[in-house]
Amino acid sequence: PLQELSRGSEIIGAGDFEHVVEAKSKDEVGKLAQAFNTMVARLRTIHDSLQSEIAERKTAEQAITAERQRLYDVLETLPVYVCLLDSDYYMPFANRYFRETFGESRGRRCHEFLFNRTEPCEICETYTVMKTRAPHHWYWTGPNGRDYDIYDFPFIDTDGSFLILEMGIDITERKQAEDDLRQTLGDLTRSNADLEYFAYVASHDLQEPLRTVAVALQVLEKRQRGKLGPDSDQLIQYAVDASMKMKALITDLL
Repeated sequence: PLQELSRGSEIIGAGDFEHVVEAKSKDEVGKLAQAFNTMVARLRTIHDSLQSEIAERKTAEQAITAERQRLYDVLETLPVYVCLLDSDYYMPFANRYFRETFGESRGRRCHEFLFNRTEPCEICETYTVMKTRAPHHWYWTGPNGRDYDIYDFPFIDTDGSFLILEMGIDITERKQAEDDLRQTLGDLTRSNADLEYFAYVASHDLQEPLRTVAVALQVLEKRQRGKLGPDSDQLIQYAVDASMKMKALITDLL
């Protein structure tokens, strides 16, 4: 019986939790075999539970890995730059857009590899987030001379350290379009001023002599009607009609 118990221990120790030690006698060895079988049954239950938990954890880890890869691919595909900055101006992460636009940091601080400076840039507003622990929005002109719309956010890393998540959108073309629009609006304002001046000239300088001519012709028509002959009366009428038509044309033009 002891040899049977020893052999069963070796089988179970090798991982076969389905093996049962036969307990034929009712003496101490038999009781030991029964206790051994009870222990193995508990181990089998624990083993099955652990195997199930390990399988679930492995599935969850695979899902997390796939989701992490998907997020990384999204960040790599975005047409904007995304990076992480720590309190010492190092950049633990930068997406493809950033790397292709500004190059690799290679363990250097941001002001070192971007602007070849030994000290942080005076105009940089990124580290406002370190002081306020709140999002910050500002504008930045990069070393490539292009303009960026910057959004900075507080970010807690997996180890609990505080980082800055920065996203930059290239707005160079939009800014140029806004400048062109402002220029166009300025030109339009000046054009409107010119039109207003023309309207003033047309309503005063052009109509004033025309009004004088029309009044003079009307007075002449009243005083000389029938005295100068039918042809003269007709000519005066033509002149009065023409002056009134000219006044209507100026009004329509305004």
